[in-house]
Amino acid sequence: PQNFSIPKQTETGCIDGRSIAELEGVLYFLSSNGYMAYAGGEPYCISYQLTAKFNSAVSVSDGRHYISAAYDKNGSASVLVYDSKYNLWHQYDYTPFIGFINYFGSVYGATATDIYELDSEGEIIEWSFTTQRLTYNTMDYKGLNCIWIRLDAQPNTVIKIFVSRDDNEFELCSVLSPQEKLS
Repeated sequence: PQNFSIPKQTETGCIDGRSIAELEGVLYFLSSNGYMAYAGGEPYCISYQLTAKFNSAVSVSDGRHYISAAYDKNGSASVLVYDSKYNLWHQYDYTPFIGFINYFGSVYGATATDIYELDSEGEIIEWSFTTQRLTYNTMDYKGLNCIWIRLDAQPNTVIKIFVSRDDNEFELCSVLSPQEKLS
């Protein structure tokens, strides 16, 4: 029939089967072009923010996040977490996990010698973000007046804000606790 055609599929493939994990009906995996998502049709890249190139990975889903221990050509590990709701990547740590399992809502990672529960209570988590460079070519020469951050922080959390101006070193600007409100 004339209304029937066979679409050409891309040549994107998974380079490590251990990186495949399903999250909310979407398959995520590591390809030679970075991390990809496949929801039917064409796979699309979700890792444009990541600058490193990875050769292998082991991954798992916790129902909201895609968690991957990725290895570069030197064998260095980076544990990366992809938040599918906000399309953001976070560096979790550098533990060389060789496998993961999601067991009754908790994610466990195995190294060559130990087993860890990820995101367990009492664990100290360091997290940061850096905005793009704000120059004369940015936002019609406007400066950055304020930053709004929504954070669900536990008691005794310390929030440190650093600022860098004119390519100088980052300087501590403010230290906050969850009970304080930045004005």
